Amino acid sequence: MRHVSLIEPLLDNIQRRPAQPAYILVQDDNQEDMVTFKELKTNITSAAGTLRNAGVGRGDIVVLALRHSHELISAFWGALYIGAVPSIFPYPAPMQNSDTYRKKLKNLVVDAGAKAAVVVPGLENHFRHIPASDLVQARDMGNVDVPPEPTNGEEIAYIQYTSGSTGLQKGVLLSHRAILNFCDSFAEGIGFESGDIVANWLPLYHDFGLFAGFVVPLIRRHLTIIMSPFKWIRNPGLLMDIITRHKVTMCWMPNFGFNHSVRCLPDSRLEGLDLATLRRLGSGGEPIKYDSLQKFSKHFEKNGFKQSSMTAGYGMAENTLTVSISPPGKPPRIDWIDSRVLSRSNRAIAVEPEATGAIPVVSCGVPVPGVDIKIVDGKNKNPGPRHKGHIIIRSTSLFSGYHKRPDLTAKVLKGEWYYTGDMGYLAEGELYITGRKKDLIILGGENIHPEDLEAIAGSIPGIIPERSVAFGVYDALQGTERVIMISNVERTVKDSEKPDIERTLRKRVNEEMGIALAEVHLVTNGWIVKTQNGKIARQANRKKYLEQLVNKKT
Repeated sequence: MRHVSLIEPLLDNIQRRPAQPAYILVQDDNQEDMVTFKELKTNITSAAGTLRNAGVGRGDIVVLALRHSHELISAFWGALYIGAVPSIFPYPAPMQNSDTYRKKLKNLVVDAGAKAAVVVPGLENHFRHIPASDLVQARDMGNVDVPPEPTNGEEIAYIQYTSGSTGLQKGVLLSHRAILNFCDSFAEGIGFESGDIVANWLPLYHDFGLFAGFVVPLIRRHLTIIMSPFKWIRNPGLLMDIITRHKVTMCWMPNFGFNHSVRCLPDSRLEGLDLATLRRLGSGGEPIKYDSLQKFSKHFEKNGFKQSSMTAGYGMAENTLTVSISPPGKPPRIDWIDSRVLSRSNRAIAVEPEATGAIPVVSCGVPVPGVDIKIVDGKNKNPGPRHKGHIIIRSTSLFSGYHKRPDLTAKVLKGEWYYTGDMGYLAEGELYITGRKKDLIILGGENIHPEDLEAIAGSIPGIIPERSVAFGVYDALQGTERVIMISNVERTVKDSEKPDIERTLRKRVNEEMGIALAEVHLVTNGWIVKTQNGKIARQANRKKYLEQLVNKKT
């Protein structure tokens, strides 16, 4: 019988294999807590009872503002159990300002029309809340076995919010049907096999970490080992230890993760590590770089890592997650093309790696089952193979629209097709990405809206409002983008005052966004490029920065 609700396959697992381990949670002290399917059922139904007693019911949105914990997992599935719609809110970075975080959380709860939020201590009394401790107390009292709420497959199961702090957040509405279809297509595309074990350090508030690293393995009965992303950042070697100890076969990370692992694990730390069990190490979530994949493969080959295990993919929250992925058993194809021809005529002409102007483009693989990919030009026509154009997709895992934003939905959904805003080309059935959504900054796999950063800059005394521009510049050492901010200061600002303005700006951005600005340039009138209608021209300013300010001071 075909499942209709996302909770149904999990309940089947609980009924058929109650004693089988469901997941392992790595705690802050490195203790590994293993939870069986039977224990997970107790946690889920207890959380479901708590939510129901708090007035949350079918179709209600409940925001989960919790760190990696048993409570987060229980609340997520508990909400689905009663037919509610969970949405995981990013938990605060260690240095993030708590007042700013509470304000952002409150704004999301209000804007989303959430019935309640499940929160950690310190966030109470700002909105209708359910303390995380209530979930613990309910679980400790025993199994509050409420029956699951029947659900229609087209009802919304989850809302994935994009990054943003100034009203730019977009709530991606994912139906039960879309997520279930994705689980099947991803499992087939990635090539899950009996006995596969997953290690996941990606945040559960991100679609990459939630679906690839948790939901799919759990409902398909593959043990998944979960650790906090903050813990991984501080100690990437712990992930390698877990892969070695548990004989992990699958793991995922954005491009910067490869660079971070190589940089933080010198040869002296590699002794005793065994990565030979890894069948699939997937890269996605930000542009995939040839050098990063090569450096990682070479660095860990002595520990048994096979280059054929390397996997590349492309996706977005609007398709639940994955659009395309490398075929199993071989590394991603590398297409060496003439960058000059691509720039002049949008054609990806294959050349030898040694040729003048040759650049490597990493293939993002083939469409996963249920997905169709087309490349179209500015007139919505197919320009043909190896011609760069706009990437559009048709899929069985596509979202149902943006929450409360039919205007934004209409801009990207045209009939059956979703216009991604990304640029690329097809060659021999595989997808190659050559550009992304305009202006978006991708930092460590996280999407950052430059408008958010610019708004913060405009609130700093001494900086002229709406006279700042933020953009990303790729850093080969880090394997991700560096965030650059250029701000127009008032005429009365003295040179001696600029250091204080810069310190204030950096501090505010870090507190409100959890982001460290790589460079801040305070400029005078006339420097920042604008369009004819007075808007900030980010790409033109980025080009001007590369030409005039790289490694220089204003």
